[in-house]
Amino acid sequence: MKYITRKLLRNRPGSVHVPRVEHRPHPDSLHHRCADNAMLECQRQKEAGHAVMIVGGWLVCPRDDDGHTGVCFHIWNYDPVEDVYYDVSPQGLEPGLEYDYVMDPDVWRVPWDRAQDGSALRFPPSLRYDEPGMIRIALQTRIDKETHHVEVEWLNGVEDHGQELPIDWLLDVVEETRQREPERMAV
Repeated sequence: MKYITRKLLRNRPGSVHVPRVEHRPHPDSLHHRCADNAMLECQRQKEAGHAVMIVGGWLVCPRDDDGHTGVCFHIWNYDPVEDVYYDVSPQGLEPGLEYDYVMDPDVWRVPWDRAQDGSALRFPPSLRYDEPGMIRIALQTRIDKETHHVEVEWLNGVEDHGQELPIDWLLDVVEETRQREPERMAV
C-alpha cells in the first residue's frame, strides 16, 4: 500500500483499502466515464442473470516525476458470488504501474443525498497530494476527446495534518469557487 493511500485513509475515516482489483476493460467502456461504465456493467450482468454491485471510492495513482500523487474519484464493480472487485474502465491503468483502490461509501451517498433537493449531481473532486504535506483540490478537469489527455486546474489546497476531509466540504469548496470566480470555469 502506498504512503499516500495511508494518508488518504486517515483523511477519509470509514474508507477501506481494497488490496486486489482485477482490471477487466470492456470494449464498450468509455474513457473517463467510470460511473457510466460500472452502471452498464451492472446492467449487462443483470441481463445475463448475474448480479454485481457498484463500488465507489478513490483511485490512488502512481507518484509523478514532480512528486505529486493524484487521487481520483472512481467507480468500479464487485461480484459477491466470485468475491472479486473488478474495474471495466479502460483509462489510465498503465501496465507495470501500481494503483491503489480505496472504497469510500460517502462518494456515492453524499452526492445522491445532496441531489435530492433538485440540485445537480456532482461527484467529489480529484485530489493531489503534494510533498511535503499539501492537499490540492481539483476545480475543473478538461479532457481532450480524441487524445484523452487530462488537464486539471487545481485550487491552492489545504495543509495535510491528518484531518478529515468530508465529502460535503470538498463539494462546497468547488461550488463556492465556481460561484465566486465564474471566469475560471470558462472553457
